[in-house]
This record gives sequence, C-alpha cells and structure tokens, in this order.
Amino acid sequence: MIHYIIQTIAFQLVFLIIYDVFLKKETFFNWNRIYLLSTALLSLILPFVKVDSFKNVVSQNYIVSFPKLAFETQTPIVLDEVVLQGVNTSYDMLWYISAILILGCALALLYFLYRIISIVTLIYKNPKTKQKHIRIVQMLNSSAAFSFFNYVFLGEKIDAQNRESILKHELVHINQKHTLDLLFFELLRIVFWFNPFVYMYQNRTSDLHEFIADSKAVKHNKKQYYENLLSQVFDTKAVSFINPFFKQSLIKKRIIMLQKSKSKQYQLLKYALLIPMVLGMLVYSSCSDESNHVKKQDELNLSQYSYSLKKGEELVGAKKEIHNNYEAFLKNNPEYVAWAQISSDESEITYSVHSKLEEIPEGLTRTEVSSSNGSYLMYTNLHNSNNGRPESGELLNKIDAVKEQIEVQGNISDKEEKGIELLFDMLTLDAESVNQKLIEDVQNFNNAKNKSELHQRISDLFLAVQEQGDMSVEEELSLKTLLTLVSKAGLNSSFYEEVKDRIEIPFAIIDKVPEFPNSKTFASQEESKVFFNNKLNMFVGQNFNTELANTLKLSGVQKISVFFKIGHDGQIKDIKARASHPELEAEAIRVVSMLPTMVPGEQNGKQVTVPYYLPIKFEVK
Repeated sequence: MIHYIIQTIAFQLVFLIIYDVFLKKETFFNWNRIYLLSTALLSLILPFVKVDSFKNVVSQNYIVSFPKLAFETQTPIVLDEVVLQGVNTSYDMLWYISAILILGCALALLYFLYRIISIVTLIYKNPKTKQKHIRIVQMLNSSAAFSFFNYVFLGEKIDAQNRESILKHELVHINQKHTLDLLFFELLRIVFWFNPFVYMYQNRTSDLHEFIADSKAVKHNKKQYYENLLSQVFDTKAVSFINPFFKQSLIKKRIIMLQKSKSKQYQLLKYALLIPMVLGMLVYSSCSDESNHVKKQDELNLSQYSYSLKKGEELVGAKKEIHNNYEAFLKNNPEYVAWAQISSDESEITYSVHSKLEEIPEGLTRTEVSSSNGSYLMYTNLHNSNNGRPESGELLNKIDAVKEQIEVQGNISDKEEKGIELLFDMLTLDAESVNQKLIEDVQNFNNAKNKSELHQRISDLFLAVQEQGDMSVEEELSLKTLLTLVSKAGLNSSFYEEVKDRIEIPFAIIDKVPEFPNSKTFASQEESKVFFNNKLNMFVGQNFNTELANTLKLSGVQKISVFFKIGHDGQIKDIKARASHPELEAEAIRVVSMLPTMVPGEQNGKQVTVPYYLPIKFEVK
C-alpha cells in the first residue's frame, strides 16, 4: 500500500510539473482539461500496470535449458506449499498508519457530505425558477453566483444587466458538465486527503473551467463582461466542487486569459510529451513491484558481508567476524555467490556477495569453495603466477565448464561422447602403467577440427590435467561425480562408492523417490509424491512454533524457503532456510531436522541422494 501511494504521488508530481512548465499558459483550454483529468486517472492506474516486456530480464547468455540429467541442487523435487496460521495480538507501526489513513478518509467524507447538505439546503430554502433544462436558484441577500450540476445560483443583489452575461457563463459550466470534473477530484480528496497534489489538480481544473466559460461567454458583450469581473463584491463561499463566477483570487488570471492571443496550432505538439512520460512510468511500475522492492532491499543489505584484505594482512578481529557471517550466508543461501576481486596492483583483494542473477564482471572465473559444513560458488580474477601451471581452482572451473555445457545443450554427440569415455578411461587407468593408445586417442581428440563447444571444453580439460599433473582430492572427486552422471557406466562405475554422497538425482529421472518409513506401496511415482507431500505438510504444521508470530510481532504473510536433501542412507541433511527473520529460518531448520530417517531414493538399483525444496507460507492475522 505504501509503495502504491508513493508511486501515485510521484507520478502526479511529474504530470503537474509538465503542465505548469509547458501547457498552463496555452489557450488550448479543453485540451488542458483532458490532460489534467487523464493524468490524474493515469497516476492511479499506472502503478498496477505490469508490462512483462519492460521488466529487467536476465540476458539470454546466462539462461540455460536444463537437460534430463541435472546436477547438484538445480532441479530439486518441489513440494507443495505448507500453509501455517498464526495470530499476532500486538500492533505494529503499519497498523497505526492504516488507522490514521482510514480516520482521515472518514473525516474528509463527513466534510464532503456537510458541503453537499449545504448546497441542498440552499436549493430548498431559496426561490427557484426553471429555464429550459436548468433551474435558477435566487439566493436572498447575496451577490454570489455559481453553478452545481443543472442548478445556477444567483444572488438577488446582482443587477439585471449583469445577470444575463453571468447566466451565459454558468450555462457553459452546465453544458460541459464541469461539476463532474470537480466531484471526481473531490472523491480523490477523500481517499488521498494527505496528498497535496490532488488539491493542486482540483484548483488547476477549476481555473480551466472559468477560462473555458469566459472564452464562450465573452463573445456576446466583451466590454460588459470585463466590467462584471471588476465591479462585483466577491463574497462567494469557498466550496471546492462548485463553479463560482466571482472568485477574487482568479479574476486577474481570467482577464489575462481573455486578452491572450490564441496559441498556435503547432503548440499542440507539446501534448506529445505525455507519450514518453507514460512509457517511462510504465517501465518504472513494471520493474518496481512489491516483490522486486523487497529483493532490492535484500541486495542493499548484502554490503554487510563485504570486506577487503591487504596483501599479507591476517584475517582477524572484526574482519574475521564479517568473513564468518559471509561464509555462513553463502552456504545457507544458494541463490547468492561470492566475488573475490584482486586490485590491478595485486595489493588488495575484496570479497563481496551478489545475487546469481547479477551480471558477472569480465575476467572473473567460477570456482567452488568447499568445507566440512557446506560449499558455495565464488567468482575470482586470480592471475596465473605458477610458472605456466594452472592456478588453484582452474581445473575445477574446467570441470564445471564441461558440466554446464552438457546442461545447456541437453544431449551429447558421438564425438563428444568419445571425449567423455576418454576422461573415464583416464581416471580408471592404473597410475603406474602407460597406455599409448589412450594417449594417441586423447591427442587425436584434442587436434580434431570443427570442434563443438562441448568438444572444445573437454579438450581444455584434458590440457589442464596434462599441464597440472596430479589432481587434488577435490578435483578428482569433482571429475568422478561428473562422469558418474554422464558416462555410460553411470551409477555402476567403479568409483560410484567414492562419490555417492556428492550425487543428487532429481525427481524428473529418478527411478524411485524417497518415502516415509513404513509407507504403503504405490502404483506410481506421482502417488508416492502426493502421499509424501501430505505427510510432510502435516508434520510441519504440527511441529512449527506458530507463537513466533507474537514473539517477533509479525504481520501479513511470511515466506520461508527450505532446501534439504534425503541422503542415500535416508538421513535428512544439508538443511538450508531463507526467510525475512533469522528466527523463522532457525525454526524451519529445527522442524525439518526432526523428520525421521526416510527410505532413500533409488536410481538403477543404487540408493542415491535426492534434493528437495519446501516452501512455507506463514499467514499471521
């Protein structure tokens, strides 16, 4: 709501600035009337308009289409959303703001009704006459003149000579239904009583009504009309939704406009300014909805995880604490990655956290940082300073590059499959033996012409292995994990046991999904999934501490995203959660960790790890 109000006020400010600077002094009164009415309405509608093509989208270079074989946690089984109900008996600031807004609307409505009653009272208490489609109300002991719908109110003190020109003026208001314009802004004043621009819109529209009526009525007797404007006693009551003939603050403007030469037709081009303004507002409203707003706030808070280290500086004190928070955040939030950027003179390195969707600067290469309690992705610009040998992490990048390319293209050609087989043979080769045929086959593979992208990446991997020599334990396990998923041997490979803890099989291809212990036999995977969903939903609902709504003074809908895995041994592991409050994350992790040991999933007769994503919606009343 607050975001909508801010957008509405901002749009009205821009529209009014354009009007005052470019259009206000022109004599295109009816065009100006249309401009004010249409832009006031547009300012209310545009915040709701979301044009998908205007949204900031990720470049297609960073969007991949996942094949049936997926890796790690990119395609977890998405469980049905768990809906929790909670009650918060305390009041927050938003409640007080809402109460003030509603109270202001109520008072504005009462004031509007009071003025309507005042007009109706004038109609019934004063003598009336009818002329064609209008009714003339003669106000006793008054020199005021104004109109309201089909009623013209004329003070009895106005002499007969002036009544005719005033009546012609008021007839223009009636015929062009100016009262509807003013009532439209009056309704806006009730809802947006706190918005000064609504009052400015109404004042400018009221002025235009007088200019329009003057331009029509002055044609009959210009001299007499000027005398009427200059000689009357200005005692009209200040009612914002009537069209008063005598209004002291407006007389000077009306005389100036009556004497002003008509604007040239080419000046109409100024109204074309509305087109880029509306387009710009559409782009803004399309890209700044509530959800995006929250995301931007989250991204702004990422600065708390940034720090820099000088060359040779030890990681101690406050920087050590930031580093610990930085690693904990990355391990629990897989949608974010780290950037490690070395300065050009290599005197300092800066660490920061960024969304995966953010464009990665040129020169940064991907690597995985692993430890006993989790891992995360990092992009670095480490320079090659090992006398021609690949740097630490470069071989892992080559392995990841092969894996990513397979994900992108979704299939493997015969030539590319040959490269995978050679990698497999290389890993299974006895370290002490020399296989001349394997060496020749690898050389022929690397020297082939017209290589595909995957062929080239496999060749780069062979060269990196050759240059580096021995692989580290992490590099060897990473390559074995890749080959277990894409080689013909697959889960039946000789090194499956070494990497089974690292392999995760998504729902799309798994033979048998995990199950709760003692579950009955199901006819299909889908039935098994539905049963699993329902039982997990019930488990979370029974064990989640909904009293946190009161403790944390929550309101509205709280979204909690939970990622976890059911290991090849049926154990629940690698639980990660993301929510607006750390306490909600901790509670979600606590509840999921209470799940019993499951019957593990199976693929090709092997028990495997299966990743899951569990969305929780915590509705707080």
